[in-house]
Amino acid sequence: GSRRAPVITSVEDYNEGTRGARVFWDATDDSQLRSATLSWQFAVTRLVPGDPDTIIDSATLVCPTYFGFEPPPAGSVCANAEDSAVYYIALQACNQAGCGPFSADFTFSRNISPPPSPPKP
Repeated sequence: GSRRAPVITSVEDYNEGTRGARVFWDATDDSQLRSATLSWQFAVTRLVPGDPDTIIDSATLVCPTYFGFEPPPAGSVCANAEDSAVYYIALQACNQAGCGPFSADFTFSRNISPPPSPPKP
């Protein structure tokens, strides 16, 4: 059977020591017997500012490969997010036989500008 993609459940702004993101995900178990997951690999792309139709590889937000059988309860930290950039983060599980499909993209942006004031009635 084909392996299922993991599911990114949330991405939090992460400011301790680095501007970045903390990514949380769930492994999806399709009950098929296969080699244990050895690592989780990320793919990060981003929108080109001012051009909402163009997506490029991210040169800034770095999500290192996480080595472990299960997703880390505290999440995995990505570093160097630009303040106004919009990122798409995807994730795949890898074992001795190779890597499975990527998760759906999770959109993340470090929204550091204050939220707009509510409109006056």
